[in-house]
Amino acid sequence: LTVNGANVNEAISFTPVSVKTYSVTFTETGLPSGASWSVTFNGATESSTTDTITFSVPNGTYSYTIGSVSGYTASPSSGSILVNGVNVNQAIAFTTKTNTYTITFTETGLPSGTSWSVTFNGKTETSNNNTISFTEPNGTYSFSTSPINGYSVSPSSGSITVKGTNISQNITFTPVTTTISHSSTNYLIYIIIAVVVIAAAIGAVVAMGRRKK
Repeated sequence: LTVNGANVNEAISFTPVSVKTYSVTFTETGLPSGASWSVTFNGATESSTTDTITFSVPNGTYSYTIGSVSGYTASPSSGSILVNGVNVNQAIAFTTKTNTYTITFTETGLPSGTSWSVTFNGKTETSNNNTISFTEPNGTYSFSTSPINGYSVSPSSGSITVKGTNISQNITFTPVTTTISHSSTNYLIYIIIAVVVIAAAIGAVVAMGRRKK
């Protein structure tokens, strides 16, 4: 800096600007005491064996995800949080994960591409392939197979018990063939003979009438 032709030195000082931060606290419920869990918030991951995990951030919107815990499902498992001048608390509920198993119905006997359906535990699924699958926990469930015109089905209904393993159930479709019993055949023969006899008798009467003339 030059003043009246002379150089003047002037000191300039900078004062740090304080950015106010706020706490974002995640509080879990449902885990056994001492169980480890974690949260990734704004790219940083923190773990804890207590029921809270806390971060400090300035105003803004931040995403988070909850780390997986074996045997449990977190709700919500991810999301975003808006920090706007106040501390924020986010509850995380862990629930026991229920093991599920696959129940597969496999059909035989239908032409390729034929649509068929199964109702299992009140839910109906339809397929053009030869398998239909459901997913359920342990338990006993009823099922029924929808009829298809021209085919009989076995089994058409029943129950399945799921007990710690996947289940396979075969469904067999058989074409229905129409058969005529011997009695029906004999009946038709009698009718034909009667018609022939009647026709012959009428023909004879007509012929006799012509002769008299």
